[in-house]
Amino acid sequence: MASPELSKPQVEAVFKDPTWQAQAERHGVLDQLGPKWHEFLSTKGQGLKTYLEDLQLAYQMLRDPQFHEAKATKTTLIIAILYIISPIDLIPDAIPLLGLLDDVLVAGYALRQAAAELERYRQHLQTTKGVHSATGAREAGARCIE
Repeated sequence: MASPELSKPQVEAVFKDPTWQAQAERHGVLDQLGPKWHEFLSTKGQGLKTYLEDLQLAYQMLRDPQFHEAKATKTTLIIAILYIISPIDLIPDAIPLLGLLDDVLVAGYALRQAAAELERYRQHLQTTKGVHSATGAREAGARCIE
């Protein structure tokens, strides 16, 4: 019971297709693709930048002794970090691009699970930064008066 082979389109048939030829012959097609490609990269680049910042913030949050996150969040982040740095993966890192896919997915899952804690940590950093800068300003003012 062998399944029938599916016919694959021939390369020449694709190039001779009138629909594809009409699209290829339209003037300015490449000129239109440039701005769209630039827009696509700029929006995805911003997402990547935010993703990397969140990874750094999560690591900083785990190492901050003054901040106490939920046990489930801490466990999820630690397991994700261990998986990412482990040489044993579902998809070996030696495979270009695909090898990093499982690491990115694990990190993305961990960041999504820790999103509320990360936001709380951001607020914690802002309030502690404000307290430290206000204390420093008071001390500097006190030194000026003396």
